[in-house]
Amino acid sequence: YRKIQTKKLQIELREKNRAIITEERLNKIDAMSDEQIKNVFASYDVHTIAIYGAGAVGRKLEEKLRDIETVQVEYFIDKLVEDEEIAGVRVLRMNIDFLPEVDAVLVTVYNEMKLVLSEMPNYYTDYCKIVSIDMIFQEEKL
Repeated sequence: YRKIQTKKLQIELREKNRAIITEERLNKIDAMSDEQIKNVFASYDVHTIAIYGAGAVGRKLEEKLRDIETVQVEYFIDKLVEDEEIAGVRVLRMNIDFLPEVDAVLVTVYNEMKLVLSEMPNYYTDYCKIVSIDMIFQEEKL
């Protein structure tokens, strides 16, 4: 019985942490100006991206990038979303769909960077950068 209770508490804590991190990321995206975003992507020489994760953070980022002419969101990569499009942007799935080449895959999903780093070389050339959204924020030092 104690093991079950402990496991339940661990799951609750993990979900609370995920919610806190999501809220922080959403606030950071809101705080970034268009000019800051342009500069960050220019520093990585990135013009086309795929957003890994079509949840709240990925959607907010896509919305923010919509009006920035120097960066184009080509598609989302998401294994859970069943929609074929979100706000006019295609949603593709690893292991199912062909993933067209982009300059970078921007990972917005909490705690999945290791998985993405291990899987992405199967889909992209060495030219494609794998970038965590947290790296974008550190670049801007928000």
